[in-house]
Amino acid sequence: MDIPFESNDSLKINLVEAETPPSVVSNAANRPNIEPETIFIWIDILGFSSLVENESKYNELLSLLKDFYKSFKDLNASAECQRISDGIILKLKPNIRKGYEVQQFFNDVMNVQKTFLLKQRYLRGGIAIGSKFNIVDIDDEFYISNGLARAYNLESNSITWPIIGTNKEYLDRMCSIYGENIKESFDIAYSENKEEIYYLNYYKSLKGRELCDVYNNILDNISKTERNPRVQQKYIWLQKIMEKINKALISLRCPNCGEK
Repeated sequence: MDIPFESNDSLKINLVEAETPPSVVSNAANRPNIEPETIFIWIDILGFSSLVENESKYNELLSLLKDFYKSFKDLNASAECQRISDGIILKLKPNIRKGYEVQQFFNDVMNVQKTFLLKQRYLRGGIAIGSKFNIVDIDDEFYISNGLARAYNLESNSITWPIIGTNKEYLDRMCSIYGENIKESFDIAYSENKEEIYYLNYYKSLKGRELCDVYNNILDNISKTERNPRVQQKYIWLQKIMEKINKALISLRCPNCGEK
């Protein structure tokens, strides 16, 4: 089932970059309730707002959301997962500081992306770095984090395509903490406003039949969205990415679709 690329109007949350409340700064000049900088990823399902308008699809959506959450909840022992509607918050545990652990975390995220792609479900997300305020009162469930706010705003304003990515500023900061090798997890793309975006390119992991099936699905969606150029452009971008990975796909249909 095709999910059109739309803004997620069904999700209305107000995330602001948190400043340190004076009450949490100790006399020792440290911040006991503020976690150290770490990686935050905000991920959602493209087209969810259009699907939720159809009440006959609610059971299908419930199953999708459960699958979506479970896939990320058990993702990686180094990460914590929370959900808001169709949105997932992934936070790397602040004690994780080794580059290879971060790369494994990103690889696990890409594996989930690939799983949903093969189900014709497209995910989009923003990756940022920041801190989180730990609220002591167990009755409060607020999530105060500049890292989450940055990831959410990046996804909303800069991540044009069906990718999970970050910008140069956040990537440089991540490299300064975890090492330059984490750049190996990213490829570069450009948003519609020509901003540099560094994204987790799980499309490169597609081989054989999987590659053909995804490519042909993209071509079908390009045809189906002719009356909606904004949506169609997302699929055209994907088509170019796929053809860059495997030049044999440049034909109108994948020539190797007989592969098993």
